[in-house]
This record gives sequence, C-alpha cells and structure tokens, in this order.
Amino acid sequence: MLKTKVTELLGIKYPIMQGGLQHLGTPELASAVSNAGGLGTINATIYPTIAEFTDAIRRLKAMTNKPFCVNVSMLPTLSPGELTPEYFKVIVQEGVPVVETAGRDPK
Repeated sequence: MLKTKVTELLGIKYPIMQGGLQHLGTPELASAVSNAGGLGTINATIYPTIAEFTDAIRRLKAMTNKPFCVNVSMLPTLSPGELTPEYFKVIVQEGVPVVETAGRDPK
C-alpha cells in the first residue's frame, strides 16, 4: 500500500484513479480497477435511462466492495440535459462514495 493524501482520502490502496473514459467506463472495468487497489470509475452519461444507470451502479457494487467513482460529464455537446439532476439523485440514493464532474461547473 502506498500511503498518500489521495489514498487516505479515498480509502484506496494506490493513488491511481481511472478516468471516466466515456463508453469504456463500465462496471466491469471500474470493478477491476477498484479491486486492484485503485479508484474505478463509471460514466453516468453513457446510460440513456435512469434505470440503466441505477442498474450499472448496482452491478458495480456487486462486483466490488472497494471505493469507486461515478463521473458525470457535463460538456455542452455531451450533456444529457434533463437527466443530469436525476443522475445525482441516484448517486445519492445508491451511496456512491466518490463523484467527479467534467466539462463545466455543476450549478
């Protein structure tokens, strides 16, 4: 284990954080990264419905008991618009330990 501020803050073994990676940021990849000691990440905006997004979080939680992250991309060209507030509701309801945003201020 490498002890750094990042590992202590996130509860991970190594200071390695997977990027959101758009369509590559799946529960399978994120769980592999988290199980290896880093922080795996799924990307909310690849899921066209809230039900699919919720299912992805639950699948990820079933594959790892380690910390993981959800990325919500808010680039103007990629923003899912009306779904963005719903993504955040699910993130809170499902107890996602780490959230990152990309693209602009989440206001």
